[in-house]
Amino acid sequence: MKMRKAAGLLLTFALVFAAAFSDMSAEIQAASRIRLNRNTLTMTKGERFRLRVRNLPEGARVTWKSSNRRRATVSQNGVVRARKAGTVTIRSRVRFERDGERRTRTLTCRVRINKKSARTNSLVVYFSMPETDENTSNVDAATGASITTSGGRTMGNVQYAASVIRERTHSDIFRIRPQVAYPTRHTPLVNQASREQDQDARPAIRNRLRNLSQYDTIYVCYPIWNQVRPYPTTVCPFTGIISDAVSQGLSTG
Repeated sequence: MKMRKAAGLLLTFALVFAAAFSDMSAEIQAASRIRLNRNTLTMTKGERFRLRVRNLPEGARVTWKSSNRRRATVSQNGVVRARKAGTVTIRSRVRFERDGERRTRTLTCRVRINKKSARTNSLVVYFSMPETDENTSNVDAATGASITTSGGRTMGNVQYAASVIRERTHSDIFRIRPQVAYPTRHTPLVNQASREQDQDARPAIRNRLRNLSQYDTIYVCYPIWNQVRPYPTTVCPFTGIISDAVSQGLSTG
């Protein structure tokens, strides 16, 4: 009888301990999901970028602080403004309640700020059509303008690639925009692209570059639609997709 009682007490203790451990594990996992959209960031003097806290608990309060306000400031909405070249740490303090207790989580983003060139000698020109289809599982990379998410922002793959080139080369950037906007859903977009290719069309451009003579290098970024290359006069062709059509756009003469 005593053995059964002892075994029952031991089992009860084990169940209570397991439940407590499970709650603690769930709490640790929930806290670990609280994070910034960027842990590191490279900016140029004068630029702005908004940091966001993801997976915020309900009712949480967020405050922001810069380790060096002369190099970078941060608003209470998380907008970082690069002011001076150097390195700075942006801290976000998240205060929230869980199980009746007040908790605090501190997140950091290390920001590297580069000097802004007095004169930019390179330019990134790009065309991108990110689609808005909610379900893109049936869209392959060869026929669809795929999308990507960076810094909490959703954009086309070519648009993202252009932004990376611009950041790494400190170039000016120019987005080509047609006078008549393209459809943003996959099937209508593909159909219109096919018609234009069959007609050898040249859609009118809404915005134009006024002076190219100031640039020594021009990067042109574009998608490949229906395995057919566009007709750029490029200095540095670039595409966000691997295709035999790319080689057709390169001159080896």
